[in-house]
Amino acid sequence: AYGDDVATARQLLLDLAANDERILEEPAPETFVATLGDAAVGVTLHYWTATADFWKTKIDMTQKAKAAFEAKGLTIPVAPRLLPPAPSR
Repeated sequence: AYGDDVATARQLLLDLAANDERILEEPAPETFVATLGDAAVGVTLHYWTATADFWKTKIDMTQKAKAAFEAKGLTIPVAPRLLPPAPSR
């Protein structure tokens, strides 16, 4: 969310990458602000892994990132949705 510390989020992602043996050290993993959305700042982690490990690593890293963000008090906001009123009968 916009009120959270981007540097903390980026460092958490880099720490997760450093602790996953499937993620290659070279080229080094990198993080950056990828999007500025309506309710959140999107932080992305790019890393290299063996082709055979790609999908499992992606799934695991997403789950680990969510848990790490929650443990540090970083929020993952739900985008606001406006539903149109139901037609009157």
